[in-house]
Amino acid sequence: MITPSTQTLPIISTGIFVLLIIGSSWTVDRVDTKSISFSDCSNTSCLTFTIKAKCQVFDLFGGEFPNEDGSGLRVECSETNGKELHRDVDNLRYTTNRSIVHLKVRDSKLNDMTDLPSGLVGIRSLILDNTNIDLQVIKESAEMLSSLTKLKIFNENYTTVPDLFYTMHELSTLWLNDIGIVAISDNAFQHLDDSIVELSLRENKLRTIPQAVTTLMKIETLDLTDNEIYSVSDGIANDLSRSLNRVKRIKMNRLNCSCEFAKSRFARWVRENAIKDVECLFPARFRGYDVWSTPIEDFCSSQINIIANLYLVLASLVFLKLIGNTNNSI
Repeated sequence: MITPSTQTLPIISTGIFVLLIIGSSWTVDRVDTKSISFSDCSNTSCLTFTIKAKCQVFDLFGGEFPNEDGSGLRVECSETNGKELHRDVDNLRYTTNRSIVHLKVRDSKLNDMTDLPSGLVGIRSLILDNTNIDLQVIKESAEMLSSLTKLKIFNENYTTVPDLFYTMHELSTLWLNDIGIVAISDNAFQHLDDSIVELSLRENKLRTIPQAVTTLMKIETLDLTDNEIYSVSDGIANDLSRSLNRVKRIKMNRLNCSCEFAKSRFARWVRENAIKDVECLFPARFRGYDVWSTPIEDFCSSQINIIANLYLVLASLVFLKLIGNTNNSI
């Protein structure tokens, strides 16, 4: 039960969600169900609507994503499909006359969808987790996502990320985590240059920092954790240093922190701007070291010591050779 109120709506049948609206108080009762019953009550009337669904519904009432009239719905669905999601979202939107400002769908089969439900017009936050949705569906529904501020996609199976954000000018948080991407088109984020503050691409198969990132002028946090990025070229480092003037964190954890890397353009930029969370994986003695706080000397000290020892060995050999020659001449 969520947000207890002074009144409750009788459960009409076994196994339903009951959502009660009384002034500013909503009650949600869950009894192992596949349907939702909504009642919108006032002093003079009480209307009830039943929607078959596999969802939970919560009222935000001026919370994280309030709409213009100060209210909105948060909907969380699981084990559904495209046809059911279309029906349930649209019925919910039009029977309650409230905007859905947050939708989370997980562990579902949305591969039969060709577009998003029209009831999502004006949505602010969308989370898709293990849904088998095609990215083309998001692209085809771009117009209704123009108010989106958060988009989080997890546990899907893609290889590339195309340009599908061309209407999302308010998008500030974008997560594309563990979705199998090996490449991102250079223009993928070109329409997000003035909005994105946080971009997460963790647990993918990227081998370099995508060039597309360099267009994100307002980005503060970039998460590349658990990708296959072991080094950063001077070319991409120069592009990053010219454009990412607000970045505070770049989360990386597989860098090969050799002495050569420590002297690289990327490492210098990280240190000069105190960019945190850029961490080493190799060599083993530097595993977990944060590049910005580790002096170049530390990364290069072992190499300097090796060279110094080689010089000592060579000098000793030369000295012994000279002594040997001197003894022979005597």
